Amino acid sequence: MAKDKSMANASEEFIDGMYYWNMYFSEACWKDDFKVVEKNLRRLKSDAKRYHALKENILIRVKGFGWDWCKHPWSNKGKKYTIQQL
Repeated sequence: MAKDKSMANASEEFIDGMYYWNMYFSEACWKDDFKVVEKNLRRLKSDAKRYHALKENILIRVKGFGWDWCKHPWSNKGKKYTIQQL
């Protein structure tokens, strides 16, 4: 049972990774430099959408490419990081 559970978790992680890897090649991924990020953030109408977009872009790099150096916590001691902090 433990082996089956491990395989299921590994499969889910692989699927997530492929999903985020494919997102890299879409308009959802902001590439090149911080000016692209700033421009796209200004286009979004709410902080909730900005936060979600930043989170997705971080996950593209962390889960899609396995770049652990891009990891960033979403909160600290129960308080969400701001858009500027992300």
